[in-house]
Amino acid sequence: MTIITSNMYLGADNPGIKTGIDVLRNESVLPDGALFTNPVTSHGITRTKKMKYYYEILDHLKEIHQSYIAHSEKGEKDILIGGDHSIAIASGVHSLENHDNLGVVWVDAHADINTNDITNSGNVHGMSVAALLGLGDDGLVNFVPRTKYLKPENVVYIGLRDVEPEEQALLDKLHIKHYTADEVMSLGIETVMKESVAHLKAQKVKNLHLSYDLDSADPTLVPGVTTDVPNGLDLKQTLYIFRQLHKAFNVVAFDLVEFNPEKDVDNQTVDFIKQIMPDVLK
Repeated sequence: MTIITSNMYLGADNPGIKTGIDVLRNESVLPDGALFTNPVTSHGITRTKKMKYYYEILDHLKEIHQSYIAHSEKGEKDILIGGDHSIAIASGVHSLENHDNLGVVWVDAHADINTNDITNSGNVHGMSVAALLGLGDDGLVNFVPRTKYLKPENVVYIGLRDVEPEEQALLDKLHIKHYTADEVMSLGIETVMKESVAHLKAQKVKNLHLSYDLDSADPTLVPGVTTDVPNGLDLKQTLYIFRQLHKAFNVVAFDLVEFNPEKDVDNQTVDFIKQIMPDVLK
């Protein structure tokens, strides 16, 4: 198992994320053998092609990708702990390169399918899925040379509840399967997971990349995130998602992102991470 950590915060334009890895290390949450990428720094906000901190982010994505090439071994699970969700572009590209017909389950309050053409904020952590699909700025999409792109039919979202109109239009246009948090509550997590697994199985997906954003959880349980949205998932639902996916597929990679210790309350988010970590590392 390869475990890479990142303090990337520029994709969310929020320095509160920057110390997340240090907090997890001090709380003995990070497993032994975790690899630490170089600390991310910035000399001030810049915008390139409507994206904030474009070149700094590209450099860090390349570093993460190179860490995978240097340390990841075939047949082993890759874990990425961060850090804002922009880093999943690097882990996702690595998974796509090494596994045909890759499936992706994106557990998140946000769709992260903005491109530089439709973004309102310019924050790259909202463009991760788009980049994996091959949509948007070529420099971001192809930050390293690649030939494989994520298939829209191989994506399932769970927990959405803050989706911009332009993103919803893309989800509809590409027929990407997605469940809002309200649908999880109304249908039940058991039904959502049964349908999600069946959908991916119908696409003949065997290998899965699971990308988990802490803001998918309800902020009363997990306050330590940058872009919290009310009425999210609870611990039981979260663990059920993880366990059903591990049962149904070969989970080749797992992202755990968006921990912001500056917004945590009484270590609630750290405690939540401690409770899910055994399933992350499964």
